[in-house]
Amino acid sequence: DISASRTLIQVTDPLGVPLLPMEELPKVEQPDLVPQLAGHITALLTAHPELGQCLGVGVAIAGLVDIDSGRLLIAPTLGLKDLD
Repeated sequence: DISASRTLIQVTDPLGVPLLPMEELPKVEQPDLVPQLAGHITALLTAHPELGQCLGVGVAIAGLVDIDSGRLLIAPTLGLKDLD
């Protein structure tokens, strides 16, 4: 969950059952957001080999998304626009 004040990460199984406690990350500004999230996910998987392989990543963000392309059109509270 990416919001203006924080970013939360939750590891779940394919049915959405939490496997680890939710983590709050420090606020990150663009363009470092995606690389920092990827690094944190990699670190979580490395620290918890019992989780196995990552099957997918879901992102919740407050903004307008083009559902055909998956492109974030605008997230005014985050100051983001035209993000792939």
